[in-house]
Amino acid sequence: SYRKFEGRDVPLTMIGADTGENGFFTIGEFQAITYPRQMEYVTPEEVARTTILEILGASTGRDVLSAIDGAITEPSYRAGVLREQAIRAMEQLESAAAGHVLPSIAVGHLGPPKLSKLLIEAYLLREALGDDIAKMLAIGATQMQRSVETYLASHANIVSLVTTIGIPLLRADGRLTRGPRINIPPAPPDHAASPIDCDSIEKYARTGWVDLRRQNFELWHGRLVRLAQSRPDIASQGSAAFDVTKYSGDRFVPGDVVGWLLTNEVDEQGMVGRRLF
Repeated sequence: SYRKFEGRDVPLTMIGADTGENGFFTIGEFQAITYPRQMEYVTPEEVARTTILEILGASTGRDVLSAIDGAITEPSYRAGVLREQAIRAMEQLESAAAGHVLPSIAVGHLGPPKLSKLLIEAYLLREALGDDIAKMLAIGATQMQRSVETYLASHANIVSLVTTIGIPLLRADGRLTRGPRINIPPAPPDHAASPIDCDSIEKYARTGWVDLRRQNFELWHGRLVRLAQSRPDIASQGSAAFDVTKYSGDRFVPGDVVGWLLTNEVDEQGMVGRRLF
């Protein structure tokens, strides 16, 4: 049936080509779209052959991802210069509006929930311990945990912000502080209950929950050690000292630290240095 006419379905029966996701083409439409220098035509068998060759590692020149990667605009020097100015301007606005705006930590619109989780945890560490990496290194995991819990106890607005954007807080005693919705685990399409066994909870804590248990602060302490050890040795190596494994600052800046982690840590798929975006 094509459309309704005076409340009745009007059936149209004709010969044509079922092109799958592109829909039904009449003979005339098929002739026009496959005409030379128009869209023309490729058969399913050719697509399948190219796919198999790519899987086998053959260089077919038909890799869409490589083609897109070669066509996109790369990050520029100008943007790198303007980045610091943009950050500084936002920080100045935030300072000027202190008391009237929430801290600019994360809203959950960019990347997977793990990005928000890491940014929030890094922010809590900086607020509770200060931003001097050398001094932070001297603080053990247990004291880190206590300091962060103390900070949260006196900053209900931060707890509200975190839970509002769908990120729960997994407390030291196993309780979960959450809002009306959570991003991890995602809701199954059939609205079935998500598993809450020990393995699942560990997975959620790694990928989308702010983890306030001692073992996560031990993980962060190890990250601080690697941050401190990654300082570039400019005197002996010169410009070669700067690469993606190095963190050049001596201050703990949450956004920069999380960017460094995403570049250097092994992710859930066992990959290192994969772009998150």
